Amino acid sequence: YPPPSGIVNQQDSFTYTVREAMACGTPVVASDIGGMSEGVINGVTGFLVPPADSSALGQALVNILQERSRCHEMGQHCRQLITERFNMECFIQQHEALYYQIATPSSGTAGA
Repeated sequence: YPPPSGIVNQQDSFTYTVREAMACGTPVVASDIGGMSEGVINGVTGFLVPPADSSALGQALVNILQERSRCHEMGQHCRQLITERFNMECFIQQHEALYYQIATPSSGTAGA
């Protein structure tokens, strides 16, 4: 099984590094910042810890490493979440919706 990935980042949100790790079936332990909770579901696909709390980060990593079956199960959930929510089809649909929203004049807009 892949070992968990620890991501300590005080600025970025749900990064490509996290998505790539999860796509490989790797549980993620990350700082609870920005959009990180978009993919790291606490206790399901990994753990979110308070920002700048190295003790909590270390403890979460140890917990996953000590429970191999849970680590494997979390890894499966990671892969499933990424393939269902972050695939090319979803990406295209989200962008089409955004383009449509931008291109469609809103009814409350004052004269142009």
